[in-house]
Amino acid sequence: MNIIEKLKEINEDDYFDPYFLGNETKNWPEIPMYEDYDENGNPIPEDDPEMEPLDLENWKVTEVEERYMVIQGGGDWQQPHEVRIELDSDDELVAVSCVPCEFDGEEIDMDELLGLDDEDDD
Repeated sequence: MNIIEKLKEINEDDYFDPYFLGNETKNWPEIPMYEDYDENGNPIPEDDPEMEPLDLENWKVTEVEERYMVIQGGGDWQQPHEVRIELDSDDELVAVSCVPCEFDGEEIDMDELLGLDDEDDD
């Protein structure tokens, strides 16, 4: 199985909805909640921050290969993070890295890549 086949298997919609990734991916990242930001909008780290799951309210996929994908995402109030998701030896999705990022890089059209119908049903 490759990552495209796995995404097709678990995606329940006729469009790519990244919210399922948080439920279907082992080791889904938790990131610090920030209370304060500097004058440039960057979060100011705390000594013992409260953690919360990375949200995919804002997202884009920047890389897809046979056994892994890279998605950048974050909620409206979260610093964006880049997550690398791989297929493990049991062909299950697992998050293997998560690092803060800026939304950059070329966006991949996941609906097109997965062959999902984006036409209206008139």
